[in-house]
Amino acid sequence: AFGLGIIIFRKLSGVIDTIARLQQALMLFLLPVLILIAILFLTSLPFTGLEALWETGKGSLVILWLQALILFFINGVYQDDAGVRPYPVFMHRFVYLGTALLPVYSAISGYGLYLRVVQYGWTVDRCWAVLIWGVLALFSIGYLWGIVKRRDHWINTLSTVNISMGIGVLLLMLLANSPLLDFRKIAVASQIGRLDSGGVEASEFDYEYLYSSLARPGYEALLALSENIASTDSGLAGEITALLSDGMGPGRLSDRAFSDRLKLWPENSVVPPELLAKLRSFVSTIPVRTAKRTRYYLLRLDLNTDGMDEYVFLRAWNRHGDARLYYRTGEDWHSTYMPDHGKWDLDNIVNSIKNGQIQLERSRWLNFRIGNSLFRARPQ
Repeated sequence: AFGLGIIIFRKLSGVIDTIARLQQALMLFLLPVLILIAILFLTSLPFTGLEALWETGKGSLVILWLQALILFFINGVYQDDAGVRPYPVFMHRFVYLGTALLPVYSAISGYGLYLRVVQYGWTVDRCWAVLIWGVLALFSIGYLWGIVKRRDHWINTLSTVNISMGIGVLLLMLLANSPLLDFRKIAVASQIGRLDSGGVEASEFDYEYLYSSLARPGYEALLALSENIASTDSGLAGEITALLSDGMGPGRLSDRAFSDRLKLWPENSVVPPELLAKLRSFVSTIPVRTAKRTRYYLLRLDLNTDGMDEYVFLRAWNRHGDARLYYRTGEDWHSTYMPDHGKWDLDNIVNSIKNGQIQLERSRWLNFRIGNSLFRARPQ
């Protein structure tokens, strides 16, 4: 199919040339816009700081994408003879001013990646991110070198930088796909190192990442970890064993692991033993792979103002969650599902619990009964 496509399109070189000219015209217009955005962003940093960027959770990714687009568009616009000026002099200088600032972007994104690695260790994605960051940083520094050396004629140095970097990128790709630079082994060593050093609690460690994302090195690390802790923590060893059997075996989240993950509000609350047993029984029905990804909160509230405490059990996973109400009738504990009529915002819920921003609200609508039928008004 690929060969047939080449045969067809080599007879349509005029169409391809037209498409290429259209793309180049678009890049010719968009490059100054990208440069303007990049300069405006840098000039705003002294007033806004980097916190707003990091709070997006994708700050380094955004910076790297902007940097990559600018570098790509530069090569798309200046792909003809170095003596050809596609812009007037003032616009040409505006473009190379923005290009000269690209190493600053490398410093910002590099700092963001450094913070993530220090906080959470190496992962395969972060290894690739650092590799891409290094390539873009070297391109940016190479272009800056040409601007400093040749000023208005810096386009003459693009071919030298591109050819040298092309060879370097080729070698890096070969290295990254060989046993000499196995990102999975780097990630395993980093994550196990965090666990051994106490950088992360055993109950909070992401065992599933090793199992599902790091292939054989992750599997072998989990197997060794399970054998090492079998005599000191049989519950955790059982969870790892269940995970290695695809999380559906007899191993479930242990009572100790559940107690470690359960957060109480207020923090000094004492959970009735019968209720705690029901919660453990409920969680034990969930495969360990799911249970280990979930955060648990138990809120002590008097929801019917009868002077007796009820408990709301919150489960949160990924961007989702649910809530169950546990209430006592005589000596028995019963539960019912509590629908969330607002927009489920996990981050807001977790932060509000931590800050104690929990309040009771009376229902605006009364229930009514017709014979034996009970109707509840639940307007949005």
